[in-house]
Amino acid sequence: MIVAKKNILITGILGNLGSKLAERISSSHSIIGLDRRATKIDNKYLTYSFDIRQKRVEKLFSENKIDTIIHLNIMHDLRKTQEEHYSFNVMGTDKLLKLAKKHGVKKFILLSSANVYGPRSENPQFINEDHPLLGASGFDAIDDLVEMDMTTSNYFWKAPEMDIVILRPCHIIGNLKNAPTRYLKLKSPITLLGFNPMIQVIHEEDLLSAIELCIENQIKGIFNISSEVTISLKNLLKKLKRSPVPLPEFFAKSLLKKLWAIHYTNYPPPELSHLKYTCMVDSSNFKKSTNFKPDFHLQQIVDFLK
Repeated sequence: MIVAKKNILITGILGNLGSKLAERISSSHSIIGLDRRATKIDNKYLTYSFDIRQKRVEKLFSENKIDTIIHLNIMHDLRKTQEEHYSFNVMGTDKLLKLAKKHGVKKFILLSSANVYGPRSENPQFINEDHPLLGASGFDAIDDLVEMDMTTSNYFWKAPEMDIVILRPCHIIGNLKNAPTRYLKLKSPITLLGFNPMIQVIHEEDLLSAIELCIENQIKGIFNISSEVTISLKNLLKKLKRSPVPLPEFFAKSLLKKLWAIHYTNYPPPELSHLKYTCMVDSSNFKKSTNFKPDFHLQQIVDFLK
């Protein structure tokens, strides 16, 4: 497929995913970066060191004719206050969408997460895109991520002229400082007695391929993203040759609460729900729309994590 060259704005371009995505698509498209961390600026791309909430972000739109925005600049630090999370993730994303509408951006791609559905006992085996977003129930720290996802979906009718794509990937594994990768690399991870949820993981390279397909294809809407890797937590830890430490839920929660309070762990107690209940997604809509075929299968992901 021949794709016309586009001016693509990548927010969070200095992050792991942002920098790798820019590297992948820079031969076919003109890349513009936006990142609040841009104290070191990569000279390969035009990069603005603005916070997305600042007024001067509009300068970026007036100086460049932007065709596509790929919004990766999401705050995930759970030690930040809820007010900070809401301000940056929800209000910042809304500001970016308003500017995109004002300046005639043709496509807006948001990297959300399947975590917005929430791991719950009543979940179906595979969740489709119409499922309610219950991820914040009992876990206030991701309330802003749910609201950011919903704020973006509101622009389906606020800006019908813009192709808006919301991607909700399962647990991402890669050279990331995210919870799934950190947990699965532990030699002796905590598990919960009596629970063995089924989980899905996708390698970051496959996720980047999915984002590329969103650029290449004229699609809009909400899409779950997953690989073919579906396995029980215990079996995955066994394949990784880990030595899990099974604990009763009440004890694990109490222990984690104390360790979180003294900054000894990066896992807040509500994260334990992912070790308890299933939250797997049906990604058939995306595969039908784009012919997406992940390259990383179970053994390759296991080899990467070892």
